[in-house]
Amino acid sequence: MIFVFDLDGTICFKGKPVSELILTKLDQLKEQGHEIIFASARPVRDMLPVIHPRFHQHTLIGGNGALVYKKGEALHTGAFHPELRHCLEQLLAEHQATYLIDSDWDYAYTGPLIHPILNNLDTHKLAKHRELQQLKDIVKILILSANDYETLKQKLAEYDIVVHTYTDENLIDISPSGINKWYALQKLGILEQSYIAFGMIVTILQCFSMQNRQSW
Repeated sequence: MIFVFDLDGTICFKGKPVSELILTKLDQLKEQGHEIIFASARPVRDMLPVIHPRFHQHTLIGGNGALVYKKGEALHTGAFHPELRHCLEQLLAEHQATYLIDSDWDYAYTGPLIHPILNNLDTHKLAKHRELQQLKDIVKILILSANDYETLKQKLAEYDIVVHTYTDENLIDISPSGINKWYALQKLGILEQSYIAFGMIVTILQCFSMQNRQSW
């Protein structure tokens, strides 16, 4: 059986590493011949600090499905199309936005040095902080601040992207359309009903619901 585990709020809590008690149970699943996959909204570089190194060679799904790694190697990257990326970059510049933007491994950051998001950003210094133009691919954009915030949100709604707004923190999270954890499982050749998911069931059910509506 394939077991898929979300991280934050499922097997690790408050940004701390997965406990040894849970790791021992995961070891037992491995010994019984089961496959273990870790899936998270975190990019893969930020998954590694909370997963013990003995599990780093397992399949890792990061960026809510945008990144798929296995045995330490990138298998798939779900990035913004270059033309769409160019349009989004223009919007960021137009609205003087500050941001955290992730590529398949490295990132670009223009926010304040005291922003809370830095508490969990590349804590083990595995990646490089680059200029936006230096990132080969972009898989996620988190806007931290911007001029004319409401107008920016209206403009973003015109594009074929997924936008989540966190009103309390005044953040805008942007990802490519169609990218999610179920998408990543499909890229791995995993079929429906061939796995058990922990902590991401709602997301997968939402994806099934969307697919069903599209087929009507």
